[in-house]
Amino acid sequence: MSDEVTNGEGIETSTKLTDRVAINRRIAAGRDLSGADMSGVDLAGMKFAGLKMQKANLSGADIPGGVFAGADMEEVDLTEADLTGTRFMGVNMARTLFHGATMLGARLMGVNLERADLT
Repeated sequence: MSDEVTNGEGIETSTKLTDRVAINRRIAAGRDLSGADMSGVDLAGMKFAGLKMQKANLSGADIPGGVFAGADMEEVDLTEADLTGTRFMGVNMARTLFHGATMLGARLMGVNLERADLT
């Protein structure tokens, strides 16, 4: 289930995405996920490559074994997310929130963490 909205630049975004299939369709189509609310969703093993995801809400999401490559994740909320074994490669994560995120075995390679909150 999702509610579609369009931001001021005409880019379609989603205020709430709870369906893994719908999220996969958006990823496959290279759609802009900026501002999308995927909080609490099971995204285990999913691949997010080259996507715009600025200000997306992934708080409480389960993303173990996920892969983020070349994504723009500036100001993303990963509070309390399960990032166990997740790989981040060439990702912009400036000002991203990691409050209480589980990052056991996570790998960050070529990641911009400028002003990210890793508490």
